[in-house]
Amino acid sequence: MHNTAFLHLPDYEIIRKLKFSAYSDIEEEIYEWLKIKLEQTLKIRFPELPKAGTTANWDELLNAWFFETSPAFLNATWQGDKIIFNSNSAFSRDIANSPSFSGSRTGNSIKRKFFEVSDVARPNPFEASFHFVGSETGIKDYYSVVEWFLGSYKTKIYWFKSNNSYAIKALVSNRSHWYSGTRLPKSWQNKLDETLGFSIENLVDSAPRGQTIKRKLPIFISNKLESEFNFSLPSFGGDLRQEFNIETIWIK
Repeated sequence: MHNTAFLHLPDYEIIRKLKFSAYSDIEEEIYEWLKIKLEQTLKIRFPELPKAGTTANWDELLNAWFFETSPAFLNATWQGDKIIFNSNSAFSRDIANSPSFSGSRTGNSIKRKFFEVSDVARPNPFEASFHFVGSETGIKDYYSVVEWFLGSYKTKIYWFKSNNSYAIKALVSNRSHWYSGTRLPKSWQNKLDETLGFSIENLVDSAPRGQTIKRKLPIFISNKLESEFNFSLPSFGGDLRQEFNIETIWIK
């Protein structure tokens, strides 16, 4: 439930609350506030992510990347700053059923690329990439939140054929970072460049977790803040790697 009273506070009061509140308590309000500010600045509507077609809570994974947390996910394990989802994970099943992986209407899908190669010529494992580009990205609900979160991705597929049925075991690897986090429609990128005078790709450099703000400040400033003022620099959106193990059946 959104705290609508939060959204009507003056900007300086919101910033004060962001500084002294636990992010988990107000993360939805942070999103709504930033969304409103962007819409007011750019004079265009913020694109809404599709809601249907998935079962996993992709907002949780987005929050784990942005707030640099390591929450427990069902059917997944953490290895440092990488999280590995097994084939029973809802995230892995969402990818298996997504337009980009198993879709038939998307000419760019992994499944269509798989069947474009004959069984005799197709290597095992078979490697293919999905590219989150083209006019389809601007069509409402054409893709699911899977594609908006992963963007373009590569996969390695081990396959076994029985009659016209193919048992598929695949590994999808993804890195969430600021370049992927600032993935926006071309119209938005042009508007940002026109309105604010910079390319969105250069807004924040990618960096390991705990290092994003330090990478933007001159080293002598960050050292002085931390050593002399005992001030711990915050970090948002440090690199988060994921591996999704996928098992599914494809019929030719």
